[in-house]
This record gives sequence, C-alpha cells and structure tokens, in this order.
Amino acid sequence: MMRRRPVVLLLALLALTACWTALLIRGSAFTLAEADQVLTAVPAALALTLLTGRAGQVSLAQAALLALGGFCAGIIGGFWNVPFIVVLILAMIVGGAAGLVASLPAFRLGGFYLALSTLTLYYVVYYALQSLQNAGPEQLTGYGVPSAVVGIALTSEADWYVALTVIVALCVIVLARMFRSDIGRAWSAISHNELAASITGIEISKYKMAAFAISSAFVSLSGVLSAYQIGRVTIDQYTLGMAITYYAMIVIGGIGSITGAIVGATLVTLLPYWTANIAGLLPQQMPLARSLSDNIGYTSDLVVSLITIGVLVVAPQGLVGLGTALIRRMRNAKIGDSAILDACQQMAERVKGRA
Repeated sequence: MMRRRPVVLLLALLALTACWTALLIRGSAFTLAEADQVLTAVPAALALTLLTGRAGQVSLAQAALLALGGFCAGIIGGFWNVPFIVVLILAMIVGGAAGLVASLPAFRLGGFYLALSTLTLYYVVYYALQSLQNAGPEQLTGYGVPSAVVGIALTSEADWYVALTVIVALCVIVLARMFRSDIGRAWSAISHNELAASITGIEISKYKMAAFAISSAFVSLSGVLSAYQIGRVTIDQYTLGMAITYYAMIVIGGIGSITGAIVGATLVTLLPYWTANIAGLLPQQMPLARSLSDNIGYTSDLVVSLITIGVLVVAPQGLVGLGTALIRRMRNAKIGDSAILDACQQMAERVKGRA
C-alpha cells in the first residue's frame, strides 16, 4: 500500500497538470472566469475545513471575514495604492484578529450557541463597513481594486488563472503540513473529545484561538483574491447566506478533507452556471422553464440545498469519502464485474437502511 501511494499521487498530479494546461490553452475567457471564481473560493473552504472539520468549531462569520479582506483590497490596495503582497499580509492580520475576537465565546459555548454568537461579528463588521462605504465618495459603486499582483498587471482571465493557481497551491501545501503537525493533531484531539484532550495536557483555549485566527486569516485571503479578480468591492456582495454556501461546500465535498474542500468549492461555485445551462435547454414555452430562467439564483440555491441534504443522508462523509470507500471496497475484493456489482449492492442496502 505504501509503495503504491507515491505512484498514485504522481499519476494524480500528472492528471491535474494535464487538465490545468488544457484549460489554460483551450479554455474560453468565460470558462477561465468560472475557474477563477472556483480558485478564489477554495481558500475559504479550506479554512472551514480547518475550523470545523479538524478543530470541531463552528462559525457563521465567513461573510464578515470575506468583507474585511475585500475592503482591505479596496481601501489599502485601491484607494491608497499599496502593493498586493502588503495588502494580502495586512488583510490576513486583520482577519486573524477578527477571528480571535470570534473565538472568545468558544471558551464557554459550543455547537449551535457558538454559531449564533459568531453572527454578532458579521453584523458588527457589516454595519461598520457599510458606514465606511456610505461616508466615502463612492457610496453606490464601492471601491475599485487594481489588477496588478506582485508588480505584474493581470489583464486577462488566463493571467488570473495562473496567478490564483499558484496562490491556492501554496495554501493547500501550508494547510496540509499544518494538519500533519502537532497543532493539527491537537485540533483533532479537541474535536474528538475535549475533556480527554485537556487531560493529556493540551491547552484547549490556546488551540481554539489558533484555529479561529488561522482559519479567519485564510478566509480574509480569499476575500482579497476575489476583490482583486473582480476589480471592485462593495458591501452588498457580502450577505449572510455566504456562510451557508461555504458550509455546503465542505459538507458536499467532505468535512475535514482538503480534497473535499476543493471538490465542494468547485461544485457549489459552478452549480449556478450549470443550472442556467440546463434551464436554457428546456423549451421556453414551458412555464417551469421560464420560472427557472427568471429566478436562476433561487433555483441554484435550491439545487445546492437538495444536494447538501442528499449527501448528508446518503454519504455523511461527503463525495470524496464516498468515492474513497467505494475504491477501498473494490480494492479489497477481487476486481471483476461481480465484485463491483456486490459493492454497489451493499452501498444501496446501506442507503435503504438509513432511509
């Protein structure tokens, strides 16, 4: 098993590189724009994987943290013309500080009550940034953000695709190493049994604060990337529903899995476009087709909700966990049509038993 793993990882890396190169060379501007949106969402989904999937904490303040990152890009990068790297670092510091504030209720609360307490941060940040925007010269249009990153002007979707891929790859490497370190093991211990973790000498409060601070910094990083990629930031972009959207990403992909966060971010980000394409294929004489086309935003939200519920019922471990379980089952059995059929039948029986 251990000898095969490097080969499998190498083949997966080669496949991803081939897909990335093909999309860069053959992809249209619209396709690359969709890919850029996926890449800007991945750091925030990874942050939730850290906070909820590994540390077992809950937060509904994602929109506030994204807004902090976006407004740092708009004010510091756009209005004051500060370089991108400085903006990125400052935004992560601001987001981390906000995460520390959000972590304070975690010492006393947990679960549903902790989630409600983090809503306070969202409303405070939203009101503060809304007042700041309304007091400025661009009340309706928001703040413009330059298109230069590390001194290089990114003028096309392909340029952004390359730059965002590099940044997201660095985020994945940093978090993967962090999950395998002592702090990652401490988060896992706290998530499984907080009392047992404290008995073994783990400082619960310190690691909870670290989880909130680090995850919040990565969410703010995602806000910066999104603002730079779009080119403008306004407070109306950051609604409370974004928190539910990002939790849907990690639930669909697989809570606690880096791969699951990437898969979930991809599916949830692209679902509105896929829903619009499907609605466009339906005959427009049908009332349902017109209703879907006219309310595509609500329709895509409904589809995401149904998929999330379906995943929770059929595969609580997420799509990545479901795929891993199927592959493991087939690998342990004799590979053949009968073995694959038996594995599928057993999965179907498990679904019926849960229903």
